Amino acid sequence: TPYCKELDDNSIIQIAKLVGSRPQYINISNCYHITDEGFSFMVNEVGGRGNMKGLIMKNNWNLSAMAIMDLSITCKNLTELDLSNCRKVKDDVIMKIIGDKQDYSVGCHHLQNLSLGYCKYLTDRTMNHIINNTEDKLMSLDLTRCTTITDNGFLDMNNHKFFRLQKLVLRDCTFLSDRVIERISMSCPGLEKLDLMFCCMLTDYSLKLLGYGCPKLIDLDLSFCGAAVSDYSLKELKSLVHLKYLSIKGCVRVTREGVDFVLTEIKSLKELNILQCSRVNIFRGVQVDPFDKSSGCNYSYLKIKPHGRIVKVRV
Repeated sequence: TPYCKELDDNSIIQIAKLVGSRPQYINISNCYHITDEGFSFMVNEVGGRGNMKGLIMKNNWNLSAMAIMDLSITCKNLTELDLSNCRKVKDDVIMKIIGDKQDYSVGCHHLQNLSLGYCKYLTDRTMNHIINNTEDKLMSLDLTRCTTITDNGFLDMNNHKFFRLQKLVLRDCTFLSDRVIERISMSCPGLEKLDLMFCCMLTDYSLKLLGYGCPKLIDLDLSFCGAAVSDYSLKELKSLVHLKYLSIKGCVRVTREGVDFVLTEIKSLKELNILQCSRVNIFRGVQVDPFDKSSGCNYSYLKIKPHGRIVKVRV
């Protein structure tokens, strides 16, 4: 990390020659000066013998689609791949890397963790391909700000069960509706972390779906999902008996009544984020005392009756 701005093709080639095929995990994030020449040498030298398991390459802007697609041949044993904000990544790149489950000659068929945040050219074709070829192995998927993926990209989820999927990030996917949450709730029963921050088209109905369809949720981020979060819809989360972390930051419909319900009825809760919730000091139309903040901090520690649970509340 301290040297990312200094690494260029020459230095990455020298490093690859030194380490050979030994590395299993490589992080070249923010190495803006690496081009196809250095990258291709590295993946062939290090990944050619099949030892590379993880490749993190956020913000590698200068790499071409062809160079990235070569991973499907040289690094077939990858289990983790992060292509966040790689500007040349399009549908054909992801489809080539994932491969076809009917043909194991090309593709990284062991991928479990895939991050595609800010890959703005990805469309429903990518999502359909992911759904139809990774259901038996995918454990985490990050689609932050992939705004050209729509509800239609999730259609095929109705025909698959993602029993291994534990983490799904749809942050800033502003055009997704309740129909996507419906498919997720039916297809991802083991989901533990779900990030829906800025999914502005969701409604109260989506929380009801999550309450019944994703019972293993531990971490749920609903920040700035204004139309989806209210005192009423928060009551649908009572069935999430494993929920520890809940963020409803910026959800202006929520009042102290909804906050009190969450604190008392979700007994597994350890942390609640209500920052920028402008009505949390109103209870049934009446102004109430704000939560006392810890000195110099933006959070409070509350003891919840009757069992004396301690919940950290960001206010």
